[in-house]
Amino acid sequence: MIDNDNTVLNPTITDEHTQTEMLDFDYIKSIGGWSFVKTITPLFLKGSRDSLRRVIFCNEENDFEGIQFGLHKLQGTANIIGALRMVRYIMSIQLLIERREKTTNFRSLLNKEIERLVDHFNDLENFLKNPD
Repeated sequence: MIDNDNTVLNPTITDEHTQTEMLDFDYIKSIGGWSFVKTITPLFLKGSRDSLRRVIFCNEENDFEGIQFGLHKLQGTANIIGALRMVRYIMSIQLLIERREKTTNFRSLLNKEIERLVDHFNDLENFLKNPD
């Protein structure tokens, strides 16, 4: 959220593991502030949506290389705007895929993690479109 003097108030999302900020506002200040983020938001959202679609499609096809590629692109995009929580979810999925041979209930866990990533993206998208 943004208060009256154009200061960004940091939304924090809590999950069962830890509390991580949705966005790194110190980083955002270092790249030009909230006005810069607002200018790149449409590109961020489009690129992220495209990468998420690829991840979902590749998951349905059991194409783990394709999932990793989509996640890698999504992570790069998320890093551009300091989307900490999204990066954390992406890294969790990447690690799960790397350890898939040793993971019980891998398919179920992967589906849950991807769903959590998509839900978070939707929350982030809503925040970026309506920061007030």
